[in-house]
Amino acid sequence: MKIISCKSIALLSMVLLYSSCINKEKPLHILTTSVIGMDEKRTRKDTTTTVESEYFEVKISSVSNGEFYIAGKQLLKPQIGEEYKTEFFKVVDEQGKELEFKTPTDFLNFMSKAGYELKDQEKQKFGIDYTFKKKS
Repeated sequence: MKIISCKSIALLSMVLLYSSCINKEKPLHILTTSVIGMDEKRTRKDTTTTVESEYFEVKISSVSNGEFYIAGKQLLKPQIGEEYKTEFFKVVDEQGKELEFKTPTDFLNFMSKAGYELKDQEKQKFGIDYTFKKKS
């Protein structure tokens, strides 16, 4: 029978604690913007939330001819002949600042760190639509 020393147990505990801190998922935040009306009658409401859903759909779009990418999605499109209404969200940091990604791969790595795995992607004319699922 082998006896484990106190130093070995302490070292093993430190390694496990360190690795759990490194692999900790970062929360995913979005800023949802709702706009109703036009010009001086326009109202706008911004709400920042932490995503906790099992699935997450988002589009990544190039900005400034590919200088960087942003992630978001239009949730409600304006309808012709009706009062102007739109709603969309953007992926943001903890302070609500829109995140910019150097490449689509940077965005995929960000989502992995947030605890999501890629389930589907579809290239569009002006970006890529992604579907993610929370890692189990």
